[in-house]
Amino acid sequence: MFSCKQYVYGGILLTIIGIIISFYTEYGQGIPPCFSCYLLRYSYIALLVLFALSLKLRNLLLLNVLISIFIIAISLWGFTGYLGYVENPCIEACPLGESLEVGFRLFTLSLIGGVIALLLSIGAFIKSRSSRYTEYS
Repeated sequence: MFSCKQYVYGGILLTIIGIIISFYTEYGQGIPPCFSCYLLRYSYIALLVLFALSLKLRNLLLLNVLISIFIIAISLWGFTGYLGYVENPCIEACPLGESLEVGFRLFTLSLIGGVIALLLSIGAFIKSRSSRYTEYS
């Protein structure tokens, strides 16, 4: 279906979009990030670096999977916190006050991005493994 490089390029594009959204929210909208937002921002930056490096170093793809799972976990914690299912101290510290809808949307976007990053990472990992075996056959 897709080559390993296509999965990785998709991951690079996805992480760039996530990073742009994060910085736009802070500097364009003037909304200071909470601790969870910082965790997500720097996880996406780390994921961008790893996706870029994995174009040459395919062994790093497993780290992409792990960071994607971390992004999903943090996003899910925030998402379920905004729904009221779990306690999340970042929600109480959210500077948005009455407009918590923005935070909910950001966690939702991050959750979707994390799932897509995970799928792209797994796809690239599988393709890198299968291409190794076909090269030696």
